[in-house]
Amino acid sequence: MQIMHHRGKRLKLVRPSHATAVLVAVGIVLLSGCGVPSGLLPGSAPTQSGLLPTRTLAPARTPLPSPTGNPAATRAPTVESTAPTQDTTGTPRALSMVSCIDAKPQVSVSAPQAAAQAGAIAFVTLDWNIAVMDGAGAVTAITDDANAEDGERLLRIYQYPTISADGKLQGSLETTTISGTEGVTQTILVAPLSAQGRPKQIYTTTEHNIPYVAWSPDGQLLSFLSINNDEGGTLQLANVSSAKTITVDRGSSVYWHWRSDSGALIAHVSGSASRNEDAHLSSVSVRADTPQAHANKLETLPGNFRSPQYSPDGKFMLLTIITGSGDELVIADDAGTPICAVAPIEAGAAYAWAPDGQRIAWVDASLTEFVRAPMEVLDLVTGEQTRMHDDAIAFFWSPDGQRLAVYSFVVGEEPVQLDAREGTGAKTNRPATQSDSLLLRIEIVDASTGRAIQVADTTPTREFVQVLGYFDQYSRALTPWSPDSQQLVFATLTRDRRSVDIGIATLDESAGRSDLRRLTAGLMAFWSPR
Repeated sequence: MQIMHHRGKRLKLVRPSHATAVLVAVGIVLLSGCGVPSGLLPGSAPTQSGLLPTRTLAPARTPLPSPTGNPAATRAPTVESTAPTQDTTGTPRALSMVSCIDAKPQVSVSAPQAAAQAGAIAFVTLDWNIAVMDGAGAVTAITDDANAEDGERLLRIYQYPTISADGKLQGSLETTTISGTEGVTQTILVAPLSAQGRPKQIYTTTEHNIPYVAWSPDGQLLSFLSINNDEGGTLQLANVSSAKTITVDRGSSVYWHWRSDSGALIAHVSGSASRNEDAHLSSVSVRADTPQAHANKLETLPGNFRSPQYSPDGKFMLLTIITGSGDELVIADDAGTPICAVAPIEAGAAYAWAPDGQRIAWVDASLTEFVRAPMEVLDLVTGEQTRMHDDAIAFFWSPDGQRLAVYSFVVGEEPVQLDAREGTGAKTNRPATQSDSLLLRIEIVDASTGRAIQVADTTPTREFVQVLGYFDQYSRALTPWSPDSQQLVFATLTRDRRSVDIGIATLDESAGRSDLRRLTAGLMAFWSPR
């Protein structure tokens, strides 16, 4: 992940009535955004929901106007236009190699195994503990000792729960400090989903920030990023059974992705080679039992992007590289040798391969700020490239690879409020508490037809804004989608900004809508892979 201005700092937690400062203090939030409101009371009963009704949208859209003003009490992400991918004549920049539309690389296309059960939702509670909800709605507390109160007691919060691919274990990050001191301790924890007693400590540091943790597909290793002013960013692996940790690679930034068989990683270190002579791509062979890892630097020079990705079958890589024509998003073989070009990249690339292997989605946008940009999708079977959204800031593929959850800003529009009595939408004046807040629109887009169904207009928490700011990396480890690809989980501030609701949207394709239901209160939530 990119190292921002909070890296390596030892900062102090403060009382939760200043929750925005809390998140800066723990040194995890690397991105400015809309935070938990100053009036949020941990444990308080949820009030009026911030969920808004759904409606079907046409595949084509008119770009939204630029916003004005900033959300109250927080710094909003900057929204701006991206650099065009075409010149003034409308002619795309010529590629330096054969286009993947023509080459049609033989990527295996297969629907992921159908989910046998509803899966589990891991979420952060309002008092900063971790809990898991199963398909029947039963909640298991994974931790119960979080403490965000000011005073002379130990302060402790938990964040970013991530469930392993086999659905048996969850990992999360614990941050602790002593009131009145500058010291901060961060610990990676692992617990069974039916937790009994305190979770197991895998790694503890007082010198580093840890903003990202990802399971290996076989659930034997945890990969994580640690950040320190002197050392920069370090990619490390920890064996879940032995808690033994090794260092894999380090640089001014580090992003990576696991191969599907857990035997290798592809890592992108230190940004673009056009700006940093230390920038490189590494193919890392991994053994879990020891653990051991051997990094082999690729000859291919990385361009301006963040997270690389293996194809679902593990035979190809998706990379942005520097060519004679500029940066290009390319498909490479498993050794990192480019095979064909997906698209020229002008500003910066963030992308994701569909889990079934058939499609690739990407945006060409600045990677230093939130930017609204067109989301393109290339179908590797038909060779067709389609613009699926005009103003995406982030997206997540459904597990079956047939849909995308697309996130964008609501700008220059009046949201349709939900009338609880009638169950119908009606135009109303936006509540004063939200009149200057960041509104995030969630849509489900069909990857075959481009048809979009609006899920909800939400006011996101700062925790989720960070995820969106680095969605390409976080999407390798976290998902808002249910294992059966029929539901989305999300969090939104209530209208009086005193609580945060976790809701579920259930897709009803025949009716062209999604049905909303409140689950519980919580700061952030993600689904298990299965």
